[in-house]
Amino acid sequence: SLTEFIILIVVLLSIVMAQCPSSEIYPTSYGLFPAVLNLATSALITTNATCGEKGREMYCKLVEHVPGQPARNPQCRICDQRSRVPHQRHPITNAIDGKNTWWQSPSIQNGIEYHYVTITLDLQQIFQIAYVIVKAANSPRPGNWILERSLDGVDYHPWQYYAITDSECLTRYNIHPRPGTPSYIKDDEVICTSYYSKIHPLENGEIHTSLINGRPSADDPSRTLLEFTSARFIRLRFQRIRTLNADLMMFAHKDPTEIDPIVTRRYYYSIKDISVGGMCICSGHAKACPLDPVTNKSVCQCEHNTCGETCDRCCPGFNQKPWHAGTFLVKHECEPCNCHGKTEECYYDQNVADRNQSLNIFGEYVGGGVCVNCTSHTDGINCETCVDGYFRPEGVLPDSPDPCQPCSCDPVGSLHETCVKDEKHAEGDMLPGFCHCKTGYGGEHCNRCALGYTGYPDCLPCNCSVEGSMNIDPCVGLCVCKEHVEGENCDRCKSGFFNLQQNNPKGCEECFCSGKTNVCTSSHFTYRNIEDMNGWYLVGISGLIRVTPKQKSIGGRQQLSINNVSARKVLPQTYYWSAPSSYLGNKVSADGTSVNSFNLETFDVDILFRIISLSLIGGGDLRISTPKGRIHLQPSEVHTEEIVLKPESFSLHGTDVPVSRRDFMTIFANIKRILIRATYSYGMNAIYRLNDVSIEAADYSSTGRKLASPVELCDCPPGYDGTSCEYCWPQHRRVNGTIFGGVCMPCTCFGHAESCDDITGECLDCKHNTGGSYCDRCLPGFYGDPTKGTAEDCQLCACPLNIPSNNFSPTCHFDRSHGLICDECPVGYVGPRCERCAEGYFGQPLIPGGSCQPCQCNNNLDLSVPGSCDSLSGACLICKSGTTGQFCERCADGYFGDALDARNCQPCRCHVNGSISEICDSQTGQCECKANVVGRQCDMCKPSYFWAPDKRFCIPCGCSALGSMSLQCDISGRCICKSGFTGKRCEISRQVPKLKESARSSQQIRVPPRRWGFSSASGCPRGAYQPATLPETFGLQSSRGCVPCNCNSFGSKSFDCDGNGQCYCQPGVTGKKCDRCAHGFYNFEEGGCTPCACSQFGNNCDPVSGRCICPPNTIGEMCDKCAPNHWGHDIVHGCKPCNCSFHGALSSQCDLNTGCCYCRPEFSGDKCTECRSGYWNYPQCVACQCVLSGTDPRSCDTDLGTCSCVNHTGQCSCKVNVEGVHCDRCKSGTFGLSARNPLGCSSCYCFGLTTQCSEARGLIRVWVTLRPEQMVLPLVDENLHQSTLSGIAFQPPEIVANIEQVMQILRSEPVYWRLPEQFEGRKLTAYGGKLKYAIYFEAREETGFTTYYPQVIIRGGPPTHTRIIVRHMAAPLIGQLTRHEIELTEADFTWKYYADDSRPSRVVSREDFLNVLYDVHYILIKATHGNIMRQSRISEISMEVAEGGIVSGMTPQANLIEQCDCPLGYSGLSCESCSPGFYRLHASHGGRIPSQSLGTCVMCQCHGHSTMCDPETSVCQNCQHNTAGQHCEICALGFYGIVQGSPEDCQPCACPLSISSNNFSPSCVLEGPSDYRCTACPPGYEGQYCERCSPGYTGNPQTPGGSCQECECDQYGSMPVPCDPATGVCTCKPGFTGWKCAGCEHRYARDGMKCISCDDECTGLLLDDLDRLNQMIMSVNLTGPLPAPYKLLYSFENTTQELKHLLSPQRAPERLLQLAQENLDTLVTEMDELLTRATKVTADGEQTRQDAERTNDRARSLGQFMKSILQAAEAVNEDAIRLNETLGTPDKTLEKSFPELQSEADRMVTEMRSKKLNMQERIAQDEFKNAEDLLNKVKKLFGEPSEKNEDLKNEVWDKLANYHTKVDDARDLLRDAMKKIREANHLSAVNQNNMTMVEKKKQAVEDGRKGVEKSLQEGNEILNEANNLTNEINLAVEYVESVADKIQSMSDQLKDKIDDLSQEIQDKMLPEKVLQAENHAAQLNESSAVLDGILAEAKNISFNATLAFNAYTNIKDNIDEAEKVAKEAKVLANEAMKAVRKQSKLGKET
Repeated sequence: SLTEFIILIVVLLSIVMAQCPSSEIYPTSYGLFPAVLNLATSALITTNATCGEKGREMYCKLVEHVPGQPARNPQCRICDQRSRVPHQRHPITNAIDGKNTWWQSPSIQNGIEYHYVTITLDLQQIFQIAYVIVKAANSPRPGNWILERSLDGVDYHPWQYYAITDSECLTRYNIHPRPGTPSYIKDDEVICTSYYSKIHPLENGEIHTSLINGRPSADDPSRTLLEFTSARFIRLRFQRIRTLNADLMMFAHKDPTEIDPIVTRRYYYSIKDISVGGMCICSGHAKACPLDPVTNKSVCQCEHNTCGETCDRCCPGFNQKPWHAGTFLVKHECEPCNCHGKTEECYYDQNVADRNQSLNIFGEYVGGGVCVNCTSHTDGINCETCVDGYFRPEGVLPDSPDPCQPCSCDPVGSLHETCVKDEKHAEGDMLPGFCHCKTGYGGEHCNRCALGYTGYPDCLPCNCSVEGSMNIDPCVGLCVCKEHVEGENCDRCKSGFFNLQQNNPKGCEECFCSGKTNVCTSSHFTYRNIEDMNGWYLVGISGLIRVTPKQKSIGGRQQLSINNVSARKVLPQTYYWSAPSSYLGNKVSADGTSVNSFNLETFDVDILFRIISLSLIGGGDLRISTPKGRIHLQPSEVHTEEIVLKPESFSLHGTDVPVSRRDFMTIFANIKRILIRATYSYGMNAIYRLNDVSIEAADYSSTGRKLASPVELCDCPPGYDGTSCEYCWPQHRRVNGTIFGGVCMPCTCFGHAESCDDITGECLDCKHNTGGSYCDRCLPGFYGDPTKGTAEDCQLCACPLNIPSNNFSPTCHFDRSHGLICDECPVGYVGPRCERCAEGYFGQPLIPGGSCQPCQCNNNLDLSVPGSCDSLSGACLICKSGTTGQFCERCADGYFGDALDARNCQPCRCHVNGSISEICDSQTGQCECKANVVGRQCDMCKPSYFWAPDKRFCIPCGCSALGSMSLQCDISGRCICKSGFTGKRCEISRQVPKLKESARSSQQIRVPPRRWGFSSASGCPRGAYQPATLPETFGLQSSRGCVPCNCNSFGSKSFDCDGNGQCYCQPGVTGKKCDRCAHGFYNFEEGGCTPCACSQFGNNCDPVSGRCICPPNTIGEMCDKCAPNHWGHDIVHGCKPCNCSFHGALSSQCDLNTGCCYCRPEFSGDKCTECRSGYWNYPQCVACQCVLSGTDPRSCDTDLGTCSCVNHTGQCSCKVNVEGVHCDRCKSGTFGLSARNPLGCSSCYCFGLTTQCSEARGLIRVWVTLRPEQMVLPLVDENLHQSTLSGIAFQPPEIVANIEQVMQILRSEPVYWRLPEQFEGRKLTAYGGKLKYAIYFEAREETGFTTYYPQVIIRGGPPTHTRIIVRHMAAPLIGQLTRHEIELTEADFTWKYYADDSRPSRVVSREDFLNVLYDVHYILIKATHGNIMRQSRISEISMEVAEGGIVSGMTPQANLIEQCDCPLGYSGLSCESCSPGFYRLHASHGGRIPSQSLGTCVMCQCHGHSTMCDPETSVCQNCQHNTAGQHCEICALGFYGIVQGSPEDCQPCACPLSISSNNFSPSCVLEGPSDYRCTACPPGYEGQYCERCSPGYTGNPQTPGGSCQECECDQYGSMPVPCDPATGVCTCKPGFTGWKCAGCEHRYARDGMKCISCDDECTGLLLDDLDRLNQMIMSVNLTGPLPAPYKLLYSFENTTQELKHLLSPQRAPERLLQLAQENLDTLVTEMDELLTRATKVTADGEQTRQDAERTNDRARSLGQFMKSILQAAEAVNEDAIRLNETLGTPDKTLEKSFPELQSEADRMVTEMRSKKLNMQERIAQDEFKNAEDLLNKVKKLFGEPSEKNEDLKNEVWDKLANYHTKVDDARDLLRDAMKKIREANHLSAVNQNNMTMVEKKKQAVEDGRKGVEKSLQEGNEILNEANNLTNEINLAVEYVESVADKIQSMSDQLKDKIDDLSQEIQDKMLPEKVLQAENHAAQLNESSAVLDGILAEAKNISFNATLAFNAYTNIKDNIDEAEKVAKEAKVLANEAMKAVRKQSKLGKET
């Protein structure tokens, strides 16, 4: 147990005025940060690719190839890193040199890999990066790239992603794009943007990446942001060059090497400048970080007393507070430790700071600085105390030079040499320097005996105890004990007392012990400290409203504060701090040292003079408080108030009555509340603060030093516990909660709870699945007998299994006869344990996971017949009468109607005689009639026909046209005849004779006379009467029902009686027949009875003897008391029995006056014979357990929280939409059980699509409000015809409208505010929420014609079901702000429809209310209320809606929102949306149900090629299988086919082949059922599939890699006909030859455009001669000894080829000149640019020169100034010398002024010495030198380039020729390479096909091998089985052979016996008997078959009791017959066996 001794230390910092504090109180300080510099200029930069690294390469600018862009110099340029020309080199260092140069990457002409280029910057140390700016040069900005950072150059992390399009952010980087200008949500957010990847500008574009600005903590960077922006390495990882869209398409379909180089040369990266804005990382403690020339790193110049490379720690001696990085708002300066000048060393300790033990230099215990190496014998955290053996005297401060002095303790009397070190260590009456004495010693130095001891230095105890005796000197005289002390030496407390103390006048305190014992002792506990500043709040004295204060940590201490303005909004003028639970509960303590400290601080301008108050509230609302006191405070003063926790320190709250010790201990046994007054000022704007509250509590586990002797330890009796017996044992209760004198009784919880309620005895926290007031019932879902008292009393219900998926009943109970019975089997389940499916349901609930589902039989099952639906499979077996089919889906034969919807199948009832068949039309019911029969049922003959029963058909009536009224006849065939006609057919004419009427005779009926007379009153004779009702049996009576009176002749006055049969009695006689003595009479005899003489007994006597007796049921000598269990004493009639119920009454005795019995809590009634309201099932009377929210409130007592129920069933009276025994669940089709709903649950709306729903879970209420930018709202008229913003302004916090100005536009009232768009649209989740606003208006009159218009108008709903609903409320008052809070439900019947005549109509239904919220068109709030309006205001507009979230105090759970069980295709809380894969088919007009007004959700019509479509337009999305179109109904471009829903619908176009190299048409169309035609063959291709070349083209497009090329026939040498389409050979004109006809034939020569013959007189002869020479040469035998001159021929051939090359057109001199001219023009242009740059540089140089000259002039002037200073100094010096010389001349004037001159001279010398001229001179010289160096540098920079230009020019001219040569060579090589590539591609395709064939063959071989292996394995298995079979056969053969020998002998013997037996059988006629047995066996088989059939019929067709009984009878008869047959067969068999045995026996004997 725990007994606590309390010390409350409460620190209140109160009353801080709300004005802004002065700078002296809150000094403003900020962190220091170095300037942001461009760090890139000094970084090391590298890249993995630069143009011209591998040699010269050409590039072109993209801007010069874009249409519409001005092209100044469209020629391309050269990049060569090895060039001596600077502008041809573009190294990476150009990007950071700050000049107008740039870095450039290789173009993608060199390869596609040059999309991927990386640039890395090494800043050489870690910096804080603020921004990165990248400037492009002569190309667009990069497309896709990543900006990355790293601290070590190994691990890189992204800063930002850049992409060409937003979609590439997702596809490439898997990051959602950030559209528009980059923005950031988190400090370390990495975004992806396409903002800086646009194609424009084509050059000089910039990319700005801000890493700090725009992020959440930019103004005061968080640690996350600082870490995010720290980097040493920065990497730009380019991944895609930005290209034009047209070129992008080209790149996507072609290899870059196949694209014209003019395209690929213009795509590259170029960077002009990279700027990295950053600053040194100095942790906010330095404003500069200069470069250290030694380390070449920037070094922080730390301030704020910080040290370290990055100012990341406090300097030595400045560790009072922990180091923190400085921020933009707080500088976090390191504070020096307060060591009182005794040391300069200290460190920070967080534990010291948490305990507030370190004193700072401002005198506050804030921080954790701990001083080390204290000097001057000092010690402690602040060197504030002394080391052991020294002390600081009182009044000496710790900062004194030598504060500590040595102790002087007497070694005899002191415990040790250490004395009290200072005032802080002093306890009690001790002072600094006092020694710690041994027991019996005293004095400052322990050098004498203490009081009560004598005989120093031995100091022995005196006779008398100092604590317990009253002696002045305990060592003198007899001991005189204090009042509560005893003993010879007065050293012990008397019995019933404890805690002997010297300062207690009575010696000991009286034991409290809660009044249960007087035996107690002092505890040996020590105190521990409790402190908790969490959970405090502010309350009024009632405690009903709580306000949570603000909480913050200051110097490691928690401080609470409250602003009086905000508190007074909900609290009274005086309010209190209320302590949390850690300070409450059992805090029993003794009198003594409990202290409260109140520290008050104020910045108020008034002086405080208020009352201090501390209140404690205990059980039973017993309340005590401190007496009234006053404090006097100055502004900003801190006050401490101490209150001792003793009874005398308190009084009863609100009185001056002192608190008794009993009340004091009772409160501390269970403190409910501790209130500390918070308000101490009249200032409204005050701020109250609370700092620290601590409690010292005593318990056995405490390790404190202070002994808790005032705490009593009581010897408690059994059942009681606690130090003061204030507790009860576990499973006991304190009756009525009484502490003092209270009784502990065992709880009646049957071992299922540890505690129970002290007042009611109800058990708390029942365990073991029990519940009820006494844990005497099993919880719902469990069963058993909890009163047994074991943990296993209540077992989990198994209905039918105990697993959740198969436990279908929420409750069950145990029946002794039937075992476990489940109480609430759901619909579809039956059986004691819900183990079977009900009729109409199927399933297997006994299998885990199984359940019962409704049979899918269209509600047409005949549930009255068992087995109508198969209980396992759900098959429909017996349909309702008139229905049939597999699912009972149609009407049966002989029935007609609608079996599915209307379910009204009815019999045809075709007339048996009039119809051909009993079957009618299944829809109309029309029977098929015979001839001449009509009617639906064929039950009528045609007109003029009748039914002939004998012939069984309708025959003609045959009525005479002359004699019949019509041609119709009756059913017998008789016609209706006219007058004068007769006959069946009216065919006979006749006359009608006249008949005479005969007069009728009359008769008289005679009544017999009466036989005897009657009395005049009742009609009965004398001695009889006529009763109101006759008795059931009676004797003779008169004819009028009279009954004899039968009056007693002795007791009656006559034999007559009255009408009720009461006879007239004699005096003293009573009874209806006057047959007994009345009360008070006896001795019945003739003439009456005798009076009793028993007046004292109420005239009660024996009716025979007259002896006096007591009245019935009375006792006592005078019969004046009721007997036990009787009541209502009456001296005459006695007492009446109580008849109290044995079950319901507490006892058999009732109230003696009223007779009412004393009922148990569960019973009621006068006799306790009925259950009390809220209980049922008399006599058990168990609680109804009705759920209040679902029960009819008329049957409930809301104060008690109970409801009544039906006595025999426990059924509560449920609301309309609630069901269940306890009214705890909503009916099907409803949801949301709510106490506020009069129906209990709301009907499922679900737009009419389903009736099944539940209340949505996981939703919270949030507020929709005006956005910050929505400053004003428009005003509109009632019908929204006009709208205006004129005259409307925002005056925070209200929107104000000048109505006079508004009405100039709107012109009619009423006028309404229209809420903005966030209050419109889909607002179904607003149902159940609230619409709030505040309205204010000013008008001349309060009431006008607009007053009666609705306050709120809402229009909404689907287009076909638009509704306007309105809400009327009481009009606001003029000049008063009125707040409206409107519930968005129809429940309160306040919403009305808005009729056409502008008058409210009927109330809004739930369906229409939800329809409106489905799509809110607008919400209007009335602005005009009175007459002659001047102004209207609105504010505080909000509307509650629901969304998913976590429930909290600020976001409550959203109720009343339905979650519908939507059918297929619908989704949303109310099925208001279409599911994915469905779209809305809008209705053309409003339907009858809500879903029809929205339209139907139908499946997306995408022809099976997509599952998604737009839910509104039905356009399909993501068409697959190569389809396209709004409904995927056509094939995509490049595919053909008919879309029919198959994945193979669309096949790729093959034009003529499907491979990309031979598919020349991008599109094709279907032609015929399965063919297609290519529709976009390019020029040169033709045919259906582009399969052949057009005339004028050659090639074979049908071979892989083949294409059509234009014929290149020479226009002069070829005929005007196409070339050969296969070979491309042209048809040459005469004289021309070659494939292209570009050459001349033999003996022809080219002359311009013709080939002329050479066979003329001159040339022809020469040619002939050459031919002859050729023949001669050819005829020479070269195989002889002379070798052929091959070498010479080869040289001739080479020379010829070389000449041919030199004479080619490309090498023609004019071509060379043209190229040279172009190159020269380029060079001139570049020279012009260079000259321009040189001019600019020269101008810059001139400016620099002028600056240098100005600097030089300033240096010269400074030098001259220095010289003048020196000259002046020399002059002064000379004057001084002369002055010294004149000092020796006697002069009175000089003598008088000498002191002045001396002082002046001294002043001048001092001034000269103060001027540090040497430093100025050195600075001037350095400036002069720097100026000269700058001038030389300018000359060098701008002089040398002009000289080099001439050399460069000559060099360029020299290299032009070589350049052109190499270009031509490169072109030739490129042409050959292209040819090789085409050949390689062709071979690659062939190889690919071959590889495919090889793979297929390989796979076939592999499959064959596996098949062979499998066959071999099967063969082996068969072979093994064959071997096993062979072995078995061999064994069998051997066995048969061994047996064969034995069989022969046995066969002979058997044959003999058979012969003998046959003879015997013939003799005894056994064959006939066997036949009889066989016949009986056959009959038995037949009976068995009959039994099987009957049994099957009994199993499957037992439809009614009669069939079942007949089946049972048949079974029994057949069984009996079978038994009889079996007995006969058995007899016959026995006879046969006997005969066989007999024959066998005879055989053996013979």
